Amino acid sequence: MSTRSYIGYSEGGDVRYVYHHYDGYPTGVGKELVKNYNSLEQAKKLVNGGDISHCFKDQDGPQHYATRSTWGDPRGGQNEAWEDVKPKDPYGVDGYAEALEENKMICYAYLFMKGEWYVCKNERRCCDWYSLETEVFAEPKPDEFWEPASQKLAS
Repeated sequence: MSTRSYIGYSEGGDVRYVYHHYDGYPTGVGKELVKNYNSLEQAKKLVNGGDISHCFKDQDGPQHYATRSTWGDPRGGQNEAWEDVKPKDPYGVDGYAEALEENKMICYAYLFMKGEWYVCKNERRCCDWYSLETEVFAEPKPDEFWEPASQKLAS
């Protein structure tokens, strides 16, 4: 079973994002993004490759569906058509939140903006973005994980 997520970045008010298939929890994809894709340039490179099976560098990631034939997977597989896996442009952060709300199969959305990664859980209002580093990982508090987002996004 997979925990699906979206991964995106914001630049100049625009957002681009892709689908990510495996281990979408903050303790999976979230930690990987902070550890190995923690700049706008790295986020853009990851997203601009199209939809992703997984992004874990210690498991030969990222594995983009557009290059599936190169994975070395014993099950094989053909590259998927770029039109089917290319990044989506939902017209800003609000459009990204709306795209998340429309797809209940997606558990989490990640967004690189203002110099860091944020996460939104798709069972709450999607405008509740939380900083992975300062609000999720710095002092894990499970009971307070989804308390109101910081005022940092409003400034």
